[in-house]
Amino acid sequence: GQPGGMATVAEAEPAGAGPRKFSFVYIPCDDGEAFQEWQIAPREGHEVGCLVDCVKAHFHKKLPRMSEAQRAEQARRLQASLPEGTSVSEQMLRLATEIQMVDAIPLVPCKPETDWTGVNMYVDDQGAFKELPQNRRAGDILGTCGVRERVVHGD
Repeated sequence: GQPGGMATVAEAEPAGAGPRKFSFVYIPCDDGEAFQEWQIAPREGHEVGCLVDCVKAHFHKKLPRMSEAQRAEQARRLQASLPEGTSVSEQMLRLATEIQMVDAIPLVPCKPETDWTGVNMYVDDQGAFKELPQNRRAGDILGTCGVRERVVHGD
């Protein structure tokens, strides 16, 4: 199917229950493709980055990748965002446009009222640039959570 959005509820198993696991929900862009619950068990010392690394790997392997025209436009925007007089080599700009990043959208912020439990949606930060289709279901979840200024493109 088409690429989609990834909402995560990082729910850890209680202490003493064996290796800690995190569960999260994959929301495909294709309305005909079912939601999927995924789990990962982080290795010791990698509890914070394991989820983002998993999501980044998923986005990296999904097609389409940016075209040369899209990459050139992103490089132009990056260059324009730098302070005046800053020079960056073509190689550095190319590397910057090839890095797969993840944008975390807070749905329920971590705060005392939620017992420091938060819910985030992790999306491909280059989804719009790659001209991926809008993920209607992920967008509906954002709207339900009061996040109306964002659009999810792709997974």
